[in-house]
Amino acid sequence: MPDGRPGILPQKGRIGIESGWPSGFTLSLIPRMTQAVFVDGSFCIDEVRMIKEPEEIERMKCASKKNDEVMSAMIRQIRGGMTELELRRNLRPLMEERGGIFQWGIVAFGENAVDPHHEGDGTRLQTGDNIVLDIGCPYEEYHSDMTRTVFFREVSPELERVYQLVRRASEAVIGAVRPGVSFDALDRLGREVIADGGYGAWFNHRVGHGIGLEVHEPPYVCIGNQLSLKPGMIFSVEPGIYKPGLGGVRIEDLVLVTENGCCVLNQYPKDLTVIG
Repeated sequence: MPDGRPGILPQKGRIGIESGWPSGFTLSLIPRMTQAVFVDGSFCIDEVRMIKEPEEIERMKCASKKNDEVMSAMIRQIRGGMTELELRRNLRPLMEERGGIFQWGIVAFGENAVDPHHEGDGTRLQTGDNIVLDIGCPYEEYHSDMTRTVFFREVSPELERVYQLVRRASEAVIGAVRPGVSFDALDRLGREVIADGGYGAWFNHRVGHGIGLEVHEPPYVCIGNQLSLKPGMIFSVEPGIYKPGLGGVRIEDLVLVTENGCCVLNQYPKDLTVIG
């Protein structure tokens, strides 16, 4: 315990609580520490975790390489008439074959992809559907995260325009990543590209998020975050368009901030792809 005596809690002072700590634990301490002040102490950990050490970077590069391999294998397994759940079921063995651990994955067909966090269901794949695959293959406790959108047998003219617009937004944001730029500026840039293309109303989430020991952790690529990029930060760039009646398109890569720019950790192609 803080005062060196087992089982004795301090009665005064400021007690930092990490944001992920269950609130029930904090509530149980309040009546036992009546003169203490509880504050958010997450920043102490967050600031350290935002800058990855060389060993962490190597693990995340390896995790992303394995994720590229899983994405390639998943796309090769797409067949007409299969359900979202059937395709998603393939994730576990594909990740485990590469030493990863299956924890999550998003598979969405057609208009289901309008929901960025769609839970896979029994929807069957049909000609003309867009297929959103958002997967992460954890490796040695560090996470990866990437999204690709492909099309089954054919792609409508509007979905093709939407795809190319999302890709331009992705490339614009990645091209702007370098030390000193704010996360606010990156989010605004991605949003501006999509708005200029006429689809600003259908980009309804942040441009990205930090990643490491957790899939989502600081820093967040969102409007209002004036924090400047620093070498060693790793975060996602994932612009998207989600238009009801049409479908959803998202492209996501992880980027590492370097001394002079950035390194993209995902190598799986982003060319418009029609399967079958």
